[in-house]
Amino acid sequence: MTIQRRLEKRINVDFDLEVYELIISDKPLVLPNTLRMKVLNVSASGILLFSNLQFDVGVHFGTVLEFDNQKLFAACVVVRKERSNTGFNYGCALLGVSEADQSRIRQFVFKEEIQQRRRLKKEQDRTVAL
Repeated sequence: MTIQRRLEKRINVDFDLEVYELIISDKPLVLPNTLRMKVLNVSASGILLFSNLQFDVGVHFGTVLEFDNQKLFAACVVVRKERSNTGFNYGCALLGVSEADQSRIRQFVFKEEIQQRRRLKKEQDRTVAL
């Protein structure tokens, strides 16, 4: 197991994302239907996705991320691919995200981290009380 150091704080999440365009070998492919992928974690510089579909490293795609009811239009590139038991995990870098949008993502990550710690604390307190 390798330890990866991240420049940005990541938070585990569980929500769906729709991909509306793929760019393979610099050729845009507009999809007849959007592809749904599951977002496993997010940071200001990237996202980890899960999908049953297989893509190659280097594939670009367009999507819309939503944080606190605010939409963020983003381009992503697959920089890492790992096979899982039921599909593929894709490490993706966010491309062309403005400083303001990166700040919004950082705020979301910070807020989610606090909420997750509070939920964990409540669960631990409940277990101790039993």
